[in-house]
Amino acid sequence: MTTVYLHVGMPKCASSTIQGYFHRYDNRNRGAGFVYPKAGRSTGGYFNHEPIVHLNPEEIASLVQEIKAEAEGAKTVFISAEAFVNAYWDQPVTGNVIDELNKTFGAENVRLLFLFRNHFSFIESAFAQFLKGGLYRVHHGKFFRKTDGKIEDYCKVFRKANGFDFFDYARVIEAFRGFCQPENQIEVLSIERGDLETGDILNELCKKFDLAPPKDTAVKNARFPVKALLGLAYGIKQHGFRKIRPLRKGVADRFADAPDGFSSMLHIHGDFAETIAKRQRADAKYFKTKLGCDFPVMFTPKPVPQVPEDPKDEIQLTSEEMAWLDGYLSRP
Repeated sequence: MTTVYLHVGMPKCASSTIQGYFHRYDNRNRGAGFVYPKAGRSTGGYFNHEPIVHLNPEEIASLVQEIKAEAEGAKTVFISAEAFVNAYWDQPVTGNVIDELNKTFGAENVRLLFLFRNHFSFIESAFAQFLKGGLYRVHHGKFFRKTDGKIEDYCKVFRKANGFDFFDYARVIEAFRGFCQPENQIEVLSIERGDLETGDILNELCKKFDLAPPKDTAVKNARFPVKALLGLAYGIKQHGFRKIRPLRKGVADRFADAPDGFSSMLHIHGDFAETIAKRQRADAKYFKTKLGCDFPVMFTPKPVPQVPEDPKDEIQLTSEEMAWLDGYLSRP
């Protein structure tokens, strides 16, 4: 019997690494009974199943039949996209997909898979992604006009608009459980190295699905130092997100060698850190009592940086750097 995994990819939780591997080794993995469907998979970019979220119910039903034909005789089918949760969490599309998979494969053979990371690094990475490309439907212009533009403000804006915290892992899981039948299993994994037997989430999944792990080095995303992220924030405030988006790489290159350090705009600190630690404790209890699993590294608060007494000791943009950004972003 074929088991279908719907990977509801949390942002900044290794989704692109996993999707890239399953795409590159598609043919080899099919020989091991593992199908990463071409049906519904994007033909460029991250090679994930984001196109599915744009389909209507009739198109989803047709697509699932394509997946069934493609997966004939397979042991495992793996469908993966972040869009289910990072932009369409309140839309019926995920429920429609699960319903059609249940009808076709049987609810007892359809599972949801979530990968999570430590709340502290997750929130900081999510805010960085918001600056780089947008995330969780927060509008850049309104955000910088109406708030101080800090990481805590980002979380508050999302909560005000949606009534919950995006870093409330228990709430995320329960929301998607609402799309499921009782027979649908929900599986969770931590991507934190110390929580994994293999020390690597991709190797962990390969072990889980009896696949050969990759031998090549994974491609890493372009690094954005603290100053580069501050540069993006400055650019968005002064010139707008549409102007800066195609110029992000130039900003990253300009500050590639800049030293990293603490920024009150980008890093969790103060009372907000205790708010996150409280959420961690609640999620740890939920995972243990409702899901029967424990991830010590994921649920351990990260060391909170010491806020400098003098704001000048924070990482900040200099007047010369802001002038460079204005010139670079003002080009026709």
